[in-house]
Amino acid sequence: MEITLIILSYIFALLGILAAIYPIIPGALVSFGSLVIFYFATTDKISISLLVGWGIIVLIASLVDMIMAPLITKKMGGSKRATRGSFVGVIAGSFFIPPFGMLIGSFAGALLGEWSENNRLDSKSFKIAFGSFLGFILGTGLKLMVSIMILIVLIYKSF
Repeated sequence: MEITLIILSYIFALLGILAAIYPIIPGALVSFGSLVIFYFATTDKISISLLVGWGIIVLIASLVDMIMAPLITKKMGGSKRATRGSFVGVIAGSFFIPPFGMLIGSFAGALLGEWSENNRLDSKSFKIAFGSFLGFILGTGLKLMVSIMILIVLIYKSF
């Protein structure tokens, strides 16, 4: 049973890394699940304080990911429609040529949202769309980095 749980924890860690790219699936949380499974499989290799610490890191990374794109879009002068457009674009883009569709969707959604707000496409609109794109990249990068770090911890604690 212990071997099965350890294998399952590695599967969760790898799935967490893949899921970190998609905005719909909480990849960092899936990766954290791998640590929890590993804890129950081998109670002597991971401490409860390590679990709590990583739980806090995953929570912070998830929150930062949720607010990064809207925050940067707003800082660049974007409207609420640009922020919503970016979110819709990421979701729609995840179904078309993933993960590139999400990148394009983030930019295009913010651009279309800003265009629908102001009825113009100018350098400011493109700046706002780039800010949304940048926010998406930073948030996704953070989740991906946390998920990879959890896999590294899992590997380290295995040996």
